[in-house]
Amino acid sequence: MTNRVTDLLLVHGWATDSYVWDGIVKEIAGEVRCHSIDLPGHGGLNHWDSDNLTPALREIEAKTETVTDMDITGGIIGIGWSLGAMALLKAQAERPGLFSGLILIGAGASFIKRPGFEYGQSKIRLKKMIDGMKDDAFETVEKFYPLNFTPTELEQPEVKEFINRYAPPGPVSCTEPNDKRPPGCYPAFNYEEITSALVTLGNIDLREETKKINVPTLIIHGTKDSVLPVEAGTALHGMLTDSKMVCFEASGHAPFITEQTRFNEIVKTFINEVEQGNHNAR
Repeated sequence: MTNRVTDLLLVHGWATDSYVWDGIVKEIAGEVRCHSIDLPGHGGLNHWDSDNLTPALREIEAKTETVTDMDITGGIIGIGWSLGAMALLKAQAERPGLFSGLILIGAGASFIKRPGFEYGQSKIRLKKMIDGMKDDAFETVEKFYPLNFTPTELEQPEVKEFINRYAPPGPVSCTEPNDKRPPGCYPAFNYEEITSALVTLGNIDLREETKKINVPTLIIHGTKDSVLPVEAGTALHGMLTDSKMVCFEASGHAPFITEQTRFNEIVKTFINEVEQGNHNAR
């Protein structure tokens, strides 16, 4: 009998790409099979062509179909950061059973404040950022990337590498065999489509969708997160029926980068709990 293997699907956040998961993949690749996607406009070959999560959901669906075709899969655990986490929530709500577990980092049911939800960014601040992307995308993202980290974290080599990688014009993507593009290297980011993804963040309200999700879920949030405050993660924890929450007291929006060792250990423990069926919520 062939041993079944857990698959991990990693979905990055806004204005980044799958490279953000490099430290996780290197650490746990021997224990699970890791699959990552580049979201449309963020290095993927497809397009972010709407102001909702449909473009991201298409990518997730395509990748999960590839994984489930592998007859030794023991289930797929989705791990997402910020925008990627919200896309995973939406995908699981629309297709219950798609994932055997979820790991959500720096996530909430909404990115902005709404009636009855006071834990996100203000609509005014988001609109200024969207306008900034339309006027000068390079300047806007250069100001955004440091906001993911605390002043202390900004001194870490891993953080400096992160900011350097995504500094405009962003990563470069080179063609591979069977690529539809002419041979060569191209800017990976399409800032117009990344702006559409930012508009999407302002439109997302997943409070009703979370009621449909009952798979084991691990919520990880930095208590010093200035992109999406930790209270948004706490609220999400309260909405989900089978979740536990771990806070990183010294971290901003990206604890998987700034506290990588602890993060990886927590993730490995959660994966093992899901595999063994002994996940304890709350």
